[in-house]
Amino acid sequence: NIYIAGHPEERYNENNPGVGFRYETPGDFRKIAIGGVYLNSIRMATYYAGAGLKWRIFGDDKTYLDAGFVAGGATGYNPGISPVALPLLSVGVDRVSVSVMAFPEYKESPATIMIVSSLRLK
Repeated sequence: NIYIAGHPEERYNENNPGVGFRYETPGDFRKIAIGGVYLNSIRMATYYAGAGLKWRIFGDDKTYLDAGFVAGGATGYNPGISPVALPLLSVGVDRVSVSVMAFPEYKESPATIMIVSSLRLK
């Protein structure tokens, strides 16, 4: 996974590189597990892990549109682990997909839209 996120305010880091993994079960109703690390908007490493569900709205394994959610936790924004619950929308063609996730505002962390590009290995 490659992560790209941005904020309109200059005080935030606009370049958020990172690496991660996503595992999905096959079928139209998919269980997913995610985890990884990225440099967040306040220039600290964020480690995250979560699990969720996705539904196939359109297509097959070659071309598809999926919707779902992921819930889990992330570090790096506040002391301890911040809970996250994210809506998810994915579009894929062959082995490449792009997912959009929305982080809600939480304490001092701003609301964020995350765009994730993925390359399926298998």
